[in-house]
Amino acid sequence: PLPPHVGAAPETPVRGAGPGAAPPTAPRRSGVQVLLLALGVVLLSVAAMVFLFFAFVVADLEMRSLITAAVSVIVLVLAWFLRARRLPGTAEGVSAVGAVLLVLDAWIIRANGLFGTERVESAAYWGAALLVVAAVLAGAGILSRLRLPRLAAAALAPAGVFLGGFAIAPDDEVATGLWLGGTAVALLGAASRFIGPRPERIIVRTFGFTGGGIALATAAWALPSVGLGAFWSFLAVALVWAVVLIASPSSAAGTSGWRVLASVAVGLSVPLAFVLGIALDRGTTTVWLAPGLAALVTCAIAATRRMGAVRRDALPALLAASAVALAATLPALLIALGGLASLASDVIGLWALSATA
Repeated sequence: PLPPHVGAAPETPVRGAGPGAAPPTAPRRSGVQVLLLALGVVLLSVAAMVFLFFAFVVADLEMRSLITAAVSVIVLVLAWFLRARRLPGTAEGVSAVGAVLLVLDAWIIRANGLFGTERVESAAYWGAALLVVAAVLAGAGILSRLRLPRLAAAALAPAGVFLGGFAIAPDDEVATGLWLGGTAVALLGAASRFIGPRPERIIVRTFGFTGGGIALATAAWALPSVGLGAFWSFLAVALVWAVVLIASPSSAAGTSGWRVLASVAVGLSVPLAFVLGIALDRGTTTVWLAPGLAALVTCAIAATRRMGAVRRDALPALLAASAVALAATLPALLIALGGLASLASDVIGLWALSATA
């Protein structure tokens, strides 16, 4: 019998199987392929513009708006196609055009009063429109794995929520509208912890903290038609900031900047609810009631520092509440010093009269 190796086909060496072989690289596109792809994109864009021009000539306003929306969707689909063809830079640029077209279409609908939008309040319309655009861009970004549509959605969604909250308030209560819009955006920022990509999460959280600051700044003038309106508005702001504090990221190395800002906001809003919401409505007793209530709130926050779970977060709130209590004490201190000066002046006058008698 023949040996096993006799008559067998020679083995072909496998490329890259030996030690030290270079790892397989991704296939590179030739210049001709890139040129043909770019030429196809240009021709498709020209065809879309020609179609859009003729459609605008023969169509009415509502059909023009629908055509613009359809072109925006086509542009986003084109961006997805480019991303699938491993041209991410070009795809991101094309998706930016689609985002702009969607916002422009929303403006065209409002400017021309199409589909009965003239009967809708401006803030309510833009709130709903921006939320719809943000939802479309977010869906397009998730499906196409493009970053720019998701970033645009993260920026447009808080604006839509703010305008929607502002539209709920009566027309003559601007401060209430700002307070409602800021509160809604702050809650949206608290929900940003469930957003996966970090840049989008930071954008939404930044807008949320900005909205919470607007709510805190306008709470003193919110709800003017409600009894103790300032008290309830500041209390609602404190509750919202507490939710933001719980949802803010924590670090094992120490308290993060997000949690410090949220803790300071809680420490400001709780004593302000009692100082501006209750004490200022009590007439002549305001001077003494305001610092007393602020001091009680400060003591309550100081007591929470003994709780291990919130010890680190309670210190910024305690410092902020102490500042409010100190500011509330100043009027009473000035009045007391003025009374002591008047009393001293009377005593000195009586002493001078008795000395000359």
